[in-house]
Amino acid sequence: ATSDILATMPPKKEQAPVTTPEVEELVALPEDVGPVPDASFCLALGHLFGHSFLVQPSALPEDPEGACGDDAAPPAPIKFDPKAVLLERAKVPATSQEDLLAKSVMVVEREELQALAKTPEGEDMPLAYGLKQRLEKERVARSRAKINAARRKALEIAEAAKAVGDADEVGVEESAAGAGDHQPNEPAAAKADFLLLSTDYPANVEELQELAAEGLCSNEIIDVWAAVYLAGETIELGGADGKPLVDDDGLGDGPKLIPMETPELVRGFYDAVQGAPIGSELSGFAICTIRDSNTLCLAPEGSSSAEHVQGAVLSALGAEASSRKLFSTWVQAAQKISVPKIDPQKGDARLYHRMMSSIDTWHHDIPIFLHCLTEQVERTLGGEAQRHEDEVALGSLMEYLGVACDGVITDGGGSAPKPKLRYASAEQLSSPEQPQQQSTNDVDGGLLLPHLDRTVCNHHLGHRGGEAVINGESVAIIARRVLDEVVVAGSRRNGLPKDSNFSRAQRESLAYRLYPFAPQLSSAELEQLMLHHAFEELLSKAQPERRGKWCLVDRCFRERIPHDLVAQTLGAALQAEPLVSTAHVPRHDALLVALHYRSPGGRLMWHAWRGDLFTEPGAEDWASGLFTTPTYNDWAQVFGGRSGEAPHPRLLLEGFDSREFGYAGVFEKMATPPDGSVILVTRSEIGLSCSFPSPSNEVPGGPGTESADRAERRSALDDGASSVTTATVAAGRASPFAEAFSTLRAARCDVPPARVSRTARVFKDGLVFGIVSDKSFEAWRHDVADRMARAAAAAEGVVAAEGADEEGAVCHDEGGEGSSDKEAHTDAFVAASPPFEGASLGSLWISLPGGARCSARMHHESALGKFPVSLADPPRALPEMGVLFTYTMFAGQVIQVFGDGSVCLSWPLELCEGTLQHEVNGAPAVVAVTAGSDPNAHAGCRIKTGFIPGSPEDCEIERTITPSGTLCRRLVSGRIEVYHADGTAASRNPTLPELRARMDSLRCRPGGAAKHILEFLERLQKVYSEKHLEPLLASPSDLEKAAGLPGHWVVVRPDGLVFGRVTPLQECISSIASNAGANEGGADACGSEGAAAGDVGGG
Repeated sequence: ATSDILATMPPKKEQAPVTTPEVEELVALPEDVGPVPDASFCLALGHLFGHSFLVQPSALPEDPEGACGDDAAPPAPIKFDPKAVLLERAKVPATSQEDLLAKSVMVVEREELQALAKTPEGEDMPLAYGLKQRLEKERVARSRAKINAARRKALEIAEAAKAVGDADEVGVEESAAGAGDHQPNEPAAAKADFLLLSTDYPANVEELQELAAEGLCSNEIIDVWAAVYLAGETIELGGADGKPLVDDDGLGDGPKLIPMETPELVRGFYDAVQGAPIGSELSGFAICTIRDSNTLCLAPEGSSSAEHVQGAVLSALGAEASSRKLFSTWVQAAQKISVPKIDPQKGDARLYHRMMSSIDTWHHDIPIFLHCLTEQVERTLGGEAQRHEDEVALGSLMEYLGVACDGVITDGGGSAPKPKLRYASAEQLSSPEQPQQQSTNDVDGGLLLPHLDRTVCNHHLGHRGGEAVINGESVAIIARRVLDEVVVAGSRRNGLPKDSNFSRAQRESLAYRLYPFAPQLSSAELEQLMLHHAFEELLSKAQPERRGKWCLVDRCFRERIPHDLVAQTLGAALQAEPLVSTAHVPRHDALLVALHYRSPGGRLMWHAWRGDLFTEPGAEDWASGLFTTPTYNDWAQVFGGRSGEAPHPRLLLEGFDSREFGYAGVFEKMATPPDGSVILVTRSEIGLSCSFPSPSNEVPGGPGTESADRAERRSALDDGASSVTTATVAAGRASPFAEAFSTLRAARCDVPPARVSRTARVFKDGLVFGIVSDKSFEAWRHDVADRMARAAAAAEGVVAAEGADEEGAVCHDEGGEGSSDKEAHTDAFVAASPPFEGASLGSLWISLPGGARCSARMHHESALGKFPVSLADPPRALPEMGVLFTYTMFAGQVIQVFGDGSVCLSWPLELCEGTLQHEVNGAPAVVAVTAGSDPNAHAGCRIKTGFIPGSPEDCEIERTITPSGTLCRRLVSGRIEVYHADGTAASRNPTLPELRARMDSLRCRPGGAAKHILEFLERLQKVYSEKHLEPLLASPSDLEKAAGLPGHWVVVRPDGLVFGRVTPLQECISSIASNAGANEGGADACGSEGAAAGDVGGG
């Protein structure tokens, strides 16, 4: 009967699972219980990725004695998927609010997000909106639950204390305060409190960017947003039986493990983070890689593998959240320095261009450049740059118009000057009298120039035709004023104590104490010996690896340098890039400065300097320097901020991404051969190619991931890699920041830099020279490949055209297949490697003491026609070629000697547009002077030739002399003039398209150096457009032929005969051919057109 009753009862209704937590009421605290700090709550949003691994069971079960011998087979591998284990645990439904709030990990799927992605009005929203709504509910409910738990614990402690009867008010308050998780100023908990896993959203990079646009971290909805990648190794199976392979590295007899490949979506997320701009939500997206997650199957005793995986994931996210809080504090503590943004359309650099172009290029050095640049920046920041330059231009124009009016009134009695936009300032134009220039002779105090004052020597002796001035001020005075602001060792007590240890009388007393002990020496000799001894001690400390003591008794030459020339003298000495060591001598209150090289003969020495965020802790730069702004990922992993020992900068450059402008470093390898030369190999790095290592199971910087560049960097930075304890290393170990720096370096990940430059230089007897790779040779190889490809395509086109004429309609039907074969053949050739595979050429460069440079490389351009163009067998051996020697003067002139013996001399455009002011009839005039010609040849005359190629304004920019005596001149307009040794002369004027291309190239030149040349070409183009825009339809006049037609060669023989020659354009040939084939008399028509073309070009 009982069983019948049970059978007829309805089945028990299952309780619906609870998915959304509800917000609890805040637990009230009585007055006798002190305030309880709100417990910290860490909410994480994660996207889980992993693999299914084959793992070896940890141990076999206990066998009966004798059941298993030594030859027992190892247990078969089992599958372990940590991702599936964690998701299975997280998807267990909760039956009550208590069970739901007790869960640390939950899963939200796309279907749930689609249901939440609706506004209260029922409007559909993106899935990111629904995920944001879910996270807000989870944070409010779970943080309230944790606060209530802390308050309930405080009540229990207080009630227990009262029950015992030995609790006073202070004890109750302390117990209540201890109920919280931690004090507000303490770091966050080690584990994340709750993790919401979004399994199938985002499914691509676009959805990741959509989720980042919601600003979940910036709005403090979540504490950490990361992708959790469970990386690891799996057992490799092989053979026909599919058994595990044995590891053959000789370290053991275990199974062979191979790393699993990173999922494609994780790599896509990684690339998206690297390309995210600074300050964006996506740039702070973290990828937590849990390496060797295949070992998580070995759970501790008393816990399951699911609990072990969950604990590892929550610990990684908790550490990430703690690091993110440190980063926020680090950034907020620094003062932000913003660089003013200037609209390029409103920016005005005319003052800089006018000041730089007002002097010869001989005077263009670093002090003058800084002076002109700072003047322009100051004027721009003041908002007066455009108005001031408009006044200058207007004043010059009014002067020009006034002189031109006087010329009209006097019927051409005077010459009107062109507007002087390059010379006069607004103050000079507004005043009738020019201010008197200060001469450099007033600076040096006489006609003789001191050799130590390099500024006066360069700017006074190097000027032609008088003293160079900028806005009425001497260039030498400007350069000296800039150099006076340079801080070097010893100037303005740099490197010395702020106050002297002894007074002047005390220092003299200390000096006199030594004199009685050396009566045979004069005071000057004794002082010199004391200085020698001090320098020997300084160098011994700087180079402890040097065997034997220093001996400087042979340094008998002594030269006094005026205090205002110390910066110039040290600046010139530092151009050889020595190491600088200093020491303070109290008995003289002086600073010893030793310039030396630390590499003994036969040994290499490494040196490294790092700046920006790689500056060592404790350096003064952290308090006074400017630093770029990092993103969270590179701050935590490359800078090492997650270690908690990161130094805090006082100033941060807002908007300057450290991944692009920061993390600078210089690594130098130095050798000093016995011949007295110095060899320096310098590697400069800046920026980061990635903000953190790529997610994989490999440990960053492990033994299998180190490249040659990283090995060099590690050798330069590792103190233990040095064979001796240098003074720098010893000082670093004794520093109070040594332990912090060691912790910081251990937390850093080594990633490749964004930009790298490597140079090798040799210093020998005042010369600096080196060899670099000839990059022009690689470009030339690809150019040869393109020429061969075009030749192959043209040959195929001819063959196809002949086949079409022979086969007719049949070939027309099969034309698609034929064209495909042709394209395949051409593509196969283009895809082939360029010729001369494996060949590499270099270039030797030498820097001379006077500022000139020369280089020598193989003249591979001359060998272009010395090998056959073949599709089947491209050339591999280099043909014979000469050497191209280039000599560049300090002022910019370039002399080149080609492989065939030709010599080419070219001038920079700054020199080509050089002008001289002449006083003609009391009015200043500006006359253009061709580079290399007599500047007085055009004085007092007016140019009446107009704007045509070959006029005096069309200055020469290049001339070439061949071994046969032929002279070739190239003018700025593009006109070419050739003068042969037998008296024959030829010239060719540019065409209108060539002239336009020339103008486009000049507009792209920075600095506005070709401003006046561009003005001349614009007027020349206007004349060309009026006369030669349309094709020639009739025979030109004799005057037009003599002046030169665009694109036509005019040849003048020694006997007076004049010939014209022109290469017709391809479109003209096609047009003539089509017109000729349209009628029966095609041949006659073509002949007549050819005759007409000959008449056009003839003389």
